[in-house]
Amino acid sequence: MISLIWKYYSDPVTVVPSRWIAPVERFVVFPIEVAGGVEITCWLVVCNKVVTLGLHAVSKSFKTFYHKC
Repeated sequence: MISLIWKYYSDPVTVVPSRWIAPVERFVVFPIEVAGGVEITCWLVVCNKVVTLGLHAVSKSFKTFYHKC
Protein backbone atom coordinates (compact mmCIF):
# COMPACT_ATOMS: atom_id res chain seq x y z
CA MET A 1 0.00 0.00 0.00
CA ILE A 2 2.88 2.34 0.67
CA SER A 3 3.96 1.97 -2.95
CA LEU A 4 0.46 2.90 -4.16
CA ILE A 5 0.45 6.01 -1.98
CA TRP A 6 3.93 6.95 -3.17
CA LYS A 7 3.15 6.39 -6.87
CA TYR A 8 -0.27 8.10 -6.94
CA TYR A 9 0.37 10.77 -4.31
CA SER A 10 -0.44 13.70 -6.58
CA ASP A 11 -3.16 12.10 -8.76
CA PRO A 12 -6.84 11.86 -7.89
CA VAL A 13 -8.19 8.30 -7.82
CA THR A 14 -11.59 9.54 -8.85
CA VAL A 15 -13.38 12.84 -9.19
CA VAL A 16 -16.87 13.28 -7.76
CA PRO A 17 -19.10 16.33 -7.58
CA SER A 18 -17.77 18.67 -4.89
CA ARG A 19 -21.12 18.85 -3.11
CA TRP A 20 -20.94 15.09 -2.35
CA ILE A 21 -17.90 15.57 -0.14
CA ALA A 22 -18.40 19.20 0.84
CA PRO A 23 -18.09 18.86 4.64
CA VAL A 24 -14.81 16.93 4.46
CA GLU A 25 -13.53 18.00 1.05
CA ARG A 26 -10.42 19.67 2.44
CA PHE A 27 -9.24 16.38 3.96
CA VAL A 28 -10.30 14.17 1.05
CA VAL A 29 -8.53 16.17 -1.65
CA PHE A 30 -5.30 16.93 0.24
CA PRO A 31 -2.59 17.17 -1.27
CA ILE A 32 -3.92 17.10 -4.84
CA GLU A 33 -6.23 20.14 -4.49
CA VAL A 34 -8.49 19.09 -7.39
CA ALA A 35 -12.08 20.09 -6.70
CA GLY A 36 -13.99 16.87 -6.01
CA GLY A 37 -10.90 14.71 -6.41
CA VAL A 38 -10.37 11.83 -3.99
CA GLU A 39 -6.75 11.13 -3.14
CA ILE A 40 -5.26 7.66 -2.76
CA THR A 41 -4.83 7.61 1.03
CA CYS A 42 -8.46 8.49 1.66
CA TRP A 43 -9.56 5.98 -0.99
CA LEU A 44 -7.57 3.18 0.68
CA VAL A 45 -8.92 4.01 4.14
CA VAL A 46 -12.53 4.00 2.90
CA CYS A 47 -12.06 0.77 0.90
CA ASN A 48 -10.46 -0.92 3.91
CA LYS A 49 -13.39 0.08 6.13
CA VAL A 50 -16.00 -1.08 3.59
CA VAL A 51 -14.30 -4.46 3.15
CA THR A 52 -13.96 -4.90 6.93
CA LEU A 53 -17.65 -4.11 7.49
CA GLY A 54 -18.67 -6.41 4.64
CA LEU A 55 -16.58 -9.32 5.92
CA HIS A 56 -17.93 -8.80 9.42
CA ALA A 57 -21.53 -8.90 8.15
CA VAL A 58 -20.90 -12.04 6.10
CA SER A 59 -19.11 -13.73 8.99
CA LYS A 60 -21.96 -12.85 11.35
CA SER A 61 -24.58 -14.20 8.93
CA PHE A 62 -22.66 -17.48 8.50
CA LYS A 63 -22.39 -17.90 12.27
CA THR A 64 -26.13 -17.32 12.62
CA PHE A 65 -26.90 -19.75 9.79
CA TYR A 66 -24.66 -22.56 11.07
CA HIS A 67 -25.88 -22.25 14.67
CA LYS A 68 -29.44 -22.89 13.45
CA CYS A 69 -28.45 -26.15 11.75
